[in-house]
Amino acid sequence: MAWVYQGVVFLGAYFFLMTAALAAEPGVSPELVEIPVSQLFVPRIGYDDNDQVEALIQGELPNPCFSVAVPTAEAKPAGGYRIRQYAWLSHTGNCRSGDLIDDPVNFTSVVTLGLLKAGAYQLEFDKQWVGLAQSPLRIDMAASDDIDNFNYATVSSVELLEAYVEGQEARVMVRGVLPSCGVKLVSPMPIERVDDVFVVLPKLEKRPPQECPTIEKTFRVRLNLGTLKAGSYGLHIRSRGGRAVQSAINVLRPPSPHNLRGWAIETSNDIQR
Repeated sequence: MAWVYQGVVFLGAYFFLMTAALAAEPGVSPELVEIPVSQLFVPRIGYDDNDQVEALIQGELPNPCFSVAVPTAEAKPAGGYRIRQYAWLSHTGNCRSGDLIDDPVNFTSVVTLGLLKAGAYQLEFDKQWVGLAQSPLRIDMAASDDIDNFNYATVSSVELLEAYVEGQEARVMVRGVLPSCGVKLVSPMPIERVDDVFVVLPKLEKRPPQECPTIEKTFRVRLNLGTLKAGSYGLHIRSRGGRAVQSAINVLRPPSPHNLRGWAIETSNDIQR
């Protein structure tokens, strides 16, 4: 059995040396590259100068050799911002040999612009198949020092309930927590749509004191966004303390009756900030 033990040691040392050699080989480390995106979603109105401004990015990685990196927002000398999405490109394994079959990977990310002065802005980004594109943004002066214009619930997540098809109603599930049993959600929950972005406002109102002991503080609310045309939409759900939960919805055209086999729709996961 001694020779087996020595063989195991030899093989272990061999693989260790090969791994070390690959790690030291130039070009093996992941490469940071800029990639175009499918869409940039930002509510054109609703942000004040005391809000942390964010925009939702939706895109597609060329294949699994890419992994999403943190996007950036660069202030432009003439005003506005240049949004850049980056990805890490691996050069190891199948990615190194080039044998990996192209299989695009959908993703969403959030870019933070921070506090902005009141005024009009243009957000510039590299749009896939198009080139440079712009999305407008307006920042209003805050009416008070309060971060929230309204008393909001704390939203924890949004769930995309189904495959979204043109001509059918699109529904989502919003989950969260009430700050106390003395308040309840305004019903129906207000939804504002500006172009391709839905802004959901989980406003609160007072509840009769006698109801307090029996109230569950967690909640889930099913929202109907209506019948949507094929395309991509942003979902921006306000949350307590100037925060938001964001997601992207893809609505596809109905499949041809002759091509139903294997038909599926992918939706992007929600991102909480």
